[in-house]
Amino acid sequence: MTQTHARWNMANFWRHNVFFLWHPVMALILILVFSFYLRLTGRRHHNATGYSASFLQQTYFTLALLMFYLAMGSPIRLAAEHYLFSAHMLQYALLTMVIPPLFLLGLPEALLARVWHHGTWSRLLAGVTNPVVAILLFNIVFAGFNYPPLLDVSLLSGWLYILESYVVLILAITMWWPILAPLPVKGFTPSDSWDQDHIELGMVSRIYQLMYIFFNFALMMLVWFYIIDTHVAFYSFYVHAPRLLSLTPLADQQLGVVILEAFMGLGFVVAFVASYSRYDDSHWYD
Repeated sequence: MTQTHARWNMANFWRHNVFFLWHPVMALILILVFSFYLRLTGRRHHNATGYSASFLQQTYFTLALLMFYLAMGSPIRLAAEHYLFSAHMLQYALLTMVIPPLFLLGLPEALLARVWHHGTWSRLLAGVTNPVVAILLFNIVFAGFNYPPLLDVSLLSGWLYILESYVVLILAITMWWPILAPLPVKGFTPSDSWDQDHIELGMVSRIYQLMYIFFNFALMMLVWFYIIDTHVAFYSFYVHAPRLLSLTPLADQQLGVVILEAFMGLGFVVAFVASYSRYDDSHWYD
């Protein structure tokens, strides 16, 4: 692929219909979601709803919506669905490593507690946010969706690819839940043993958070190390797609893995540092 052909394809890319490039309907939906969030958590409505959110929480939630639009409403989506494996990996990196922690950090504890203690939801959330279930379910589904023959099929169908993207996002939220521990139990310190009687919303102790992050990273790396350490482009859909950049299909595939690994490393490190810094270490000296 020459530079001239790459520029020509890129020029054609930007000539797509605005609905395919920017998805204005999705932008409108996200604006409505943000308006509802502000109405539910804003200080004016705190007395009526009881779900007041701090400015920092509102900032996190706003960033989560913006990142969601970037992944599912911007030209990244078009590039991922029709042209570049690296764009697909960037999209999935946002859906799994960026949006879920921002979303969870943006929700008021009172709102989470209301959902958590609501009958059927309580039992369902207790199951899917169990650390062992969450880490295995997310990694198995994530690896399965990116298995070359399955990803090729979903890309050819279109609607299946979108459905899988939302499933990955939901499972990523459950995967991040034990790391962030949105609703710590009063009086429970991170040095306590992992006792189910002292856990709410998947909360685990600091040492278990570290182990959870390590094994999660290791499980994801097992799949992507195999893909990056190869001399063959696995994804036939992207091999035969028009080239937007001066990258061979193999280089595009390897770049995609590097993008995901970078987001994984940064996301998990920041999450652990943030989790570690939340707690007072004075109990070590008692």
